[in-house]
Amino acid sequence: MGEFSAGKSTLSNLLIGSSALPVNITATQLPPVWISKGSEPPYRVGLDGDEFDVDFNRLSDVSVQDTSHIRIFRDAKILEICDLIDMPGISDPNMAATVWQRVVHHADIVLWCSHATQAWRQSEAAVWSTMPHELHSSSLLLLTRMDRILSDRDR
Repeated sequence: MGEFSAGKSTLSNLLIGSSALPVNITATQLPPVWISKGSEPPYRVGLDGDEFDVDFNRLSDVSVQDTSHIRIFRDAKILEICDLIDMPGISDPNMAATVWQRVVHHADIVLWCSHATQAWRQSEAAVWSTMPHELHSSSLLLLTRMDRILSDRDR
């Protein structure tokens, strides 16, 4: 989780070991993407729980308003241990918080991505304070974009 463009999808792809997720889709275009081990075709889960086929190459066509999440499947070592849920950004003014809140209760831990140049903004702390309490002790804060921190003093 984290703000949009904080490197969440890039981290998911790194953990999976391949480009399982598009990283160039506008942040407001995708609902949460739940990634599990397997080779089944992708689908989206509607707000009512119904499942609908989706074309992986056209994920940007999936409506965030009537979709709980997208399910995709990959053969990756990490997915033998756990599923990953790639979340949309928490601070996008064009996306209601309910879009990511619909699935956060499925999480056992959160890997929170925060820009190193502006780490742990007030908006991030505010959202974190609303997260289920049981996630607080099992989650990690990851600073992304450390390559943008140029001086040793700032590191």
